[in-house]
Amino acid sequence: GVTIEEAVESNQEIDDTAKEIVKNETDGAEKARLLYGWVSENIEYDEAKAEIVLENPTLVDSGSIVTFEERTGVCFDFASLYISMCRAAGVKVRMISGLGFNGIEWGEHVWNQVYDPAEDRWINVDATFGSSGYDYFDNPGFSDNHRYDTIQAEW
Repeated sequence: GVTIEEAVESNQEIDDTAKEIVKNETDGAEKARLLYGWVSENIEYDEAKAEIVLENPTLVDSGSIVTFEERTGVCFDFASLYISMCRAAGVKVRMISGLGFNGIEWGEHVWNQVYDPAEDRWINVDATFGSSGYDYFDNPGFSDNHRYDTIQAEW
């Protein structure tokens, strides 16, 4: 129900939280990991919202601000909040769409990539899957349950 640009809009509270999380860290990949940890640990996956989105996405509020305030969301919300926080911390970030495997079936999914200037490469990051307790920051088996990645936007 919202555009990507609307979804990644931030506010002062999100920006301040991101800056507090990374504090004095200067390494881009480490900043990205710290932010991933916060989003994975503080946002819960909203199964009810996921069902509604499948039927009619215009019926729900989505994006960084609502996700930060309510501490719940679907993959698009996790990815949007992660983008907002990365932008506040000066980390180059992308929104990626494709298919994700939830252990039962493949379905539409959204995740992120962050740029690591030290290694000159893009790192796959999935805070939604990370909220399940598994590490999906630069996971070597990432492609086992993520397919057909398409860059939707980059900041």
